[in-house]
Amino acid sequence: MTEPALHVEQNDCATGLDPALKSTWDELRLSLPSTQALYSFEWTQSWFHQYANSAPWTGASRTLVVRRGTQPVAIIPFAIRQQARLTILSLAGFYQPLRTWLCTENDAHAAGMAMMQHLNKSANDWDLCRMTPVDCATPARDAFVSGLRAAANDTLDSPLGRTIVHAVKPDLEAYRQSKTFKRVQSYARKFLKQADARVEHFSNPTGENAKRMLRDLGEIEARSWLARDGGDMRFATPTDHAFWIAHTESPEREKTPFNAWIAYLGDTPIGFRVVLSSGDIDYMIANQYDDAQRELRLGWVLYLFHLRHAISEKVRLIDLAPGDLHYKGRLGGEEAEMRKNLLIFPATLKGRVLYNAIRSANSARGVLEKQAWSRTLAAKIPRI
Repeated sequence: MTEPALHVEQNDCATGLDPALKSTWDELRLSLPSTQALYSFEWTQSWFHQYANSAPWTGASRTLVVRRGTQPVAIIPFAIRQQARLTILSLAGFYQPLRTWLCTENDAHAAGMAMMQHLNKSANDWDLCRMTPVDCATPARDAFVSGLRAAANDTLDSPLGRTIVHAVKPDLEAYRQSKTFKRVQSYARKFLKQADARVEHFSNPTGENAKRMLRDLGEIEARSWLARDGGDMRFATPTDHAFWIAHTESPEREKTPFNAWIAYLGDTPIGFRVVLSSGDIDYMIANQYDDAQRELRLGWVLYLFHLRHAISEKVRLIDLAPGDLHYKGRLGGEEAEMRKNLLIFPATLKGRVLYNAIRSANSARGVLEKQAWSRTLAAKIPRI
């Protein structure tokens, strides 16, 4: 019997995601491996409501649902932004792992082709499609991107750094011969010997407990190197708090556990580690400490608390995000897939001109970044 052909449904909504998509989204997500459970309708809708309603974001969405017959096999949500007089379809969500797409493995390549063919038909109402980050850690996503590229006119990608993952050992005993592990244990003992020192574990907090946790996370970020150097903070503003509170109040929270470990001296929060779980993978979302408490090695202390929890929950991998392999590799972190920024251009004259312009800008930036004297010039070349 011949399988039904793939077809694409386009759902445009002026304010966030169309609530009518939720049942289809849930149907597909619940049919996929538990490692994709994290990417829920609720997470994405909360991101739209809190972050996508001010410039350059328009607040509007375009969601593509790929079906085989009546069965959904892929869902790709885009947020629409206006930047430099361009209409950009940008993959929606609160960065990886909360910014990606859902697809079945069997239909992934064909679904990627179908999505791109659909976008090509509407090439006059968008100027650029931005899928960032492309994380091909699962065979389904890798195949989807392969299909998308096969049907696209022009694409550009640039590396965002390799994911660093820690394959969790079955018990703490397996770590005890490591010099790094012994050092980490000594850091934890030294910290906890202080009379007013403690580490509090927040597991799927709700209500006032969640608000207290977010307040303390924000206080630590405000005293961290991120605040000093202008880095990306996760818990600093009322908007950030509203985003995370939405998760603590969601009925889906039990399927995507949230864990935070906060170190205190007395009543003062001085360090934290925040983790989201999906199936047997833990994703480190943020890990910060009060800059004035650097000598306490709180990053390592809280990693030990997280590791104990991961072993007890039979976590297979801890995704440590891209970063310093020398630091993150000391307890077994290894480089894995490269995350990329993928730009897709429509099959129009404007799309071709834009492709050549961005490719030239990327090339010039790459040359200038190689020399210390020219890096300030490289930083002035705009990015999209």
